Amino acid sequence: MEPIIEPPPVPATPADRIRQRIEQSGLSVDEVAARSGIRNLKSLLDDPETILTTDVDVPLARVLGCRPEDLG
Repeated sequence: MEPIIEPPPVPATPADRIRQRIEQSGLSVDEVAARSGIRNLKSLLDDPETILTTDVDVPLARVLGCRPEDLG
């Protein structure tokens, strides 16, 4: 009997989705923070209740090569 291969879980929070995108990019959180100009990125990622605003998600999306709506 073939094993059932399940897809990876979808990240639950915006912070989880951002972390996943950063990991996929091969950049560190510090590099993404520097390139995007978001100095408090680490603290945003530590807060599971983080809600992204356009002043955060647009620069992050540019650095990570995705659409802003993919992050939020």
